[in-house]
Amino acid sequence: MGNERDFASNLRLLCSRSPSIAEICRRLPMNRQQFNRYLQGRTRPRGRNLTRILDYFRVDEAELLLPHAEFRARFGRRHAEAPGLLAPVQGWIGRLGRHAGPEMERYAGYYLCTYRSMSHPGRWLRSLVRIYARDGMHFYKRLERSGGPAAGSGPRFVYKYEGIALMLSGRIFMVDAEALANFELSYAVVLPSYGSRIGVLQGLMAGVSATAARQPTSGPIFLEHLGRTVDVRAALRRCGLLAEGEGPAGSGPVPAGPVPWVQLAVGA
Repeated sequence: MGNERDFASNLRLLCSRSPSIAEICRRLPMNRQQFNRYLQGRTRPRGRNLTRILDYFRVDEAELLLPHAEFRARFGRRHAEAPGLLAPVQGWIGRLGRHAGPEMERYAGYYLCTYRSMSHPGRWLRSLVRIYARDGMHFYKRLERSGGPAAGSGPRFVYKYEGIALMLSGRIFMVDAEALANFELSYAVVLPSYGSRIGVLQGLMAGVSATAARQPTSGPIFLEHLGRTVDVRAALRRCGLLAEGEGPAGSGPVPAGPVPWVQLAVGA
C-alpha cells in the first residue's frame, strides 16, 4: 500500500505545477473521472494511460513509486514552472517544435544510439533513445548504461537524458540535458533518411567529457532505428561502453584522444 499512496502523492505534486487538472486531462488526453481515481490512490494507471502520464510529466514509473519525501526532494524543483523571464524562449522553441512536428513524426520510435565516448578515449558508447510526440512537438529520452553489454558482474547504473528533436531545413537537431543532476548538455545534428525505411541515421555530436577536465569534444553519431515498440530491457542489455575495437559498421577507427569541438567547424 505504501507504493500506492506514494504514487498518488507524487502524481498530485506534479499536477500542482499545472494551471488545472482539467487542462492536464485535456492534454493527455484522458477521462477526468478516471484521472481523479489515480490522484486519490484508488487505482494505478496501466498500459496506455500510464505511458501518457509518464511522457507528459517526463518521469519513469520507478520514479513515481519513490517515497514521497524523496520524490519531492529530487523532482519538485525540476518540475516547478519556469519564471516569466523564460516565456519568450519557451514560445520560440514551441513554434519551432510545432512547425517541425509533421516531418519529425516519421522518426518517432526507439534507436540504438552509438557515439564516441567523451570520457573513455578510443572507445564507443551505445545508449537507447526514444523519440516521441507530445502537444505537436517531438522530444526524446536517452538512457546510458554503465559498464559494457558483455559485462557479467559489478554495479549497473542508468543515466537519463531528456531533450527536444527538431527537423529544420532537412536536418534533425537534437539537444538534451542530463535529467537529474543537470550538469551537462549535448548537441547533435543528424542527416535524415530518404529511403522507404529509416535504417541507420548518421551525424555529428558535441558535448563535454564527464571527467574533471570537462574537455569539449565532438565526434560521429549513429542512430539505428529499432521500431515504434521494443523490448526495452533487451535493448538496454546491448547498451554500454563497447569493447576496444568494437564500433558501428563503417565508423572507422576511433582516435586515441578527445577531439576538440573546434575541429568540427574547420573540417579537420
